[in-house]
Amino acid sequence: MQGFIHQLFSKVVFETRLNNSKKDLNKFIKDFKNFKVKDTNKKKNITRATESKYILNDERFKELRKVLLQQFYSFKNEALLFNNTDFEITTSWLAVSSTNCEGVPHNHRNSFYSGVYYLKVPKKSGGIKFINYNTSNFLIEPTTDNQLNTTEWRFNVQDDSLLLFPSEMYHTIMKNESKQERISLAFNIMPKGRFGTQDSELVMAEPALSLRA
Repeated sequence: MQGFIHQLFSKVVFETRLNNSKKDLNKFIKDFKNFKVKDTNKKKNITRATESKYILNDERFKELRKVLLQQFYSFKNEALLFNNTDFEITTSWLAVSSTNCEGVPHNHRNSFYSGVYYLKVPKKSGGIKFINYNTSNFLIEPTTDNQLNTTEWRFNVQDDSLLLFPSEMYHTIMKNESKQERISLAFNIMPKGRFGTQDSELVMAEPALSLRA
């Protein structure tokens, strides 16, 4: 084939690792255990989340919050070229999947980008699946799925993996088929201060962190 493939209007997902040790991850998990986890759905086998949606506001996780935001800044400045806009982490919570638990397809409203940092991912405990509901009216089966033709894409994550993705992307936690819990930290990111131009300009007020602990 001669010519060029242009991935117009694609969704940009960033994947990396933070290089935290197993000891670091276990320390995070131990400290996060102080936050109450509740059932987010009355149905059985659904991934649970912490009641608090601002756990990264805790002083113990100040450095982790800083590192996560630094990763987003590197991505947004070097790849997206949003160098002139500042961002902040708004909400943050823990997701816990027990054996046979899985998530439900959803996206994140009132957020620009979202992230998931994986603290504990035992073998066969499930990755994350992204779903494109804006599909063509034609159903044509490709010989091999790739990022140009598929309506679903799975990431087989590991301990210490970090994913950043546009918040409007639908995604779900895949089924935990292991005998151990799968634990991840999810968070949302929003621009702050003044951004946009002319009639699309917006000024975001600084959040009152002390009221959201």
